[in-house]
Amino acid sequence: DDAAGDDATMSSLGGPDAATETTKRLESIMASFDAFDTDMKVGTRQRREKDEFKVYLMKQQMAQLERQLNSEIKRRSEMQKSILTWCDARIAETGGKFRADVAAKRETLQTRVD
Repeated sequence: DDAAGDDATMSSLGGPDAATETTKRLESIMASFDAFDTDMKVGTRQRREKDEFKVYLMKQQMAQLERQLNSEIKRRSEMQKSILTWCDARIAETGGKFRADVAAKRETLQTRVD
């Protein structure tokens, strides 16, 4: 009677073929997860390499910009010194002319007063 009960239970669950079929399906699903996992690892590695290359290029560009900036700073510093020297010369020249003009006017005024 127990054997009949086991047969009834097996037939209600689908029998031994159903268990084997379920196992095969689970193995198939697990295999697809392995493929998915591998694809994800490859994709992650490729994205990381791509990002690392972008960072490398940005560092190169940054180094080039820093060289250009330093060159521009040096050029402008030299230009500022040159302009300062030119301005000091013009101020001295103008001051000399002003003192000469004042002396000439004072002489003319002194001559008129005398």
